[in-house]
Amino acid sequence: MAVSQVDPILCQNCQARVGDAYCPACGQRASEGQLSLRGLGGDFLEIVAQVETRLLHTLWGLLRAPQTTLRAYFAGRRRYYTHPFALLVIAATIYLLVTGLFKDADWQEFHRALSTDAVEAMSASQRDRFIAFYRTMRSGLPYLMLLLTLPGAWLVRLCFPRRGHTVAEYWVVALYAVSLTLLTESVLALVFLVASLPTLALSMSTNFLQLIAQIYLLYAFLRGGIGAFVRVALVAGACFVGMNWLQGYAAYQYALWLPGH
Repeated sequence: MAVSQVDPILCQNCQARVGDAYCPACGQRASEGQLSLRGLGGDFLEIVAQVETRLLHTLWGLLRAPQTTLRAYFAGRRRYYTHPFALLVIAATIYLLVTGLFKDADWQEFHRALSTDAVEAMSASQRDRFIAFYRTMRSGLPYLMLLLTLPGAWLVRLCFPRRGHTVAEYWVVALYAVSLTLLTESVLALVFLVASLPTLALSMSTNFLQLIAQIYLLYAFLRGGIGAFVRVALVAGACFVGMNWLQGYAAYQYALWLPGH
């Protein structure tokens, strides 16, 4: 007995002929009639399931087999992986939501650690602006990493000219590393919050994990023995030091915009 087929209909999105549950041209699910509550809910659950499946598949792949995952993504098998931009936005949002649970008083130890001889020489208003800069950075830096990691990708490309990889590919590696760090720090932040641990240790662990994640993913992608590892570590270290210096310099200059009195 022949298997019955779904009667061909026109896709409401692209007007292609649809003979299955999904349009072969644009991938939208076939629908008939007016939008219903059931259909609306079904569309939403389908999107959530797709995002969650890709997210978990990407994270698990980066942790278990980073080289295989990255090479598969670069080879064009991207349907089952979360785009690095989207993953960073998701990870940054989760991180900010979790760290937002801390009160201002919880960050006082971190603010005191920022004090140096140059900062102590500032006026009270300038010190307030200096601290305010870091408050702003806490809320914006995770998203700014989308751009701040690009110069590092160029540097890696210069250090490994014969590997044949593009700046975009190295950028993807860096973005995935940042996302893994932010998600890990989100879990640690919850532990710190419950255990009432100082946020200074949380900030230090963030910097440390960021450096380790960059080295881990980049070397897992490149391989090549001890020589390649040393170059990867030096590049990651240089980017880490440069970014921290730039952040401190920007905070200092921002504070000095207000004349002391």
